[in-house]
Amino acid sequence: YVGPEASVTLLGSLILAVVLWHLIKLVSYSGKAIIDDEDDENVLARVLQQQAFTQTVLLCGPSGAGKTRLFYLLCHQQPNVPTVISVRANVGFHGSVRFMDYPGHDAQLSDQVTDLILRSTENLRTVLMVDATKPLAPAADLLFQLLQQHHQQQHRHRMSVLVACNKSDLSNAKNWRRVKIQLRTELERLLKLSSNNSTTEEKKNKSDQLWWPPNKPLVLEDAADIGLLSTSLEQDMGLKELNDYCFQGVMPEPATTLR
Repeated sequence: YVGPEASVTLLGSLILAVVLWHLIKLVSYSGKAIIDDEDDENVLARVLQQQAFTQTVLLCGPSGAGKTRLFYLLCHQQPNVPTVISVRANVGFHGSVRFMDYPGHDAQLSDQVTDLILRSTENLRTVLMVDATKPLAPAADLLFQLLQQHHQQQHRHRMSVLVACNKSDLSNAKNWRRVKIQLRTELERLLKLSSNNSTTEEKKNKSDQLWWPPNKPLVLEDAADIGLLSTSLEQDMGLKELNDYCFQGVMPEPATTLR
């Protein structure tokens, strides 16, 4: 036999557990919200079905580059939020800006990210986070996919990408100029590799053409609006420039960009 007081206590505990679960799934305050889901495809599909926001910012890059830390910083404007390597997608909002943190463990962009690029016009901004202390081949591969997807959708506007060179405060970090050179070298390699793997019929198909002629020297600033910025999220280095780009679309000063 369970007395009435015990029943009320049990019911209250169950209600509290349900409320806490939903709070974990959706955290919102002061016009800011974060959606989390165990399935990357589900969370991205859910956000694509929601009412369109004024601006969308895609955060991508290899694992451990600092995407999730930047995501929480942009959504909540709180520096030095402790995070672990993200294995799932996150979608958050701050005002009229929607942020999508795409996990770096996936080598290939998901269909949902491709759909995001397809639906977006001039209001998609991309932050490619790279660890300036590590090899850049994984980041170059992601950038190649982004540029190729954008090219295949035949958007009239140029793609906007800010490459944030995180951990630039460390002694073994590459400066943004070195990052630029290595990214360009890797992209040229991928262009030639993709061209060699394409069949004659694919090369004739306009939708399968590469975003840059593989036999032509690559000029990144002609392929897209790409900027580079030396950052350190641990030291709050470059945060103002990141905020200006994400919320206002302002690329960093020429001293830290490709131009």
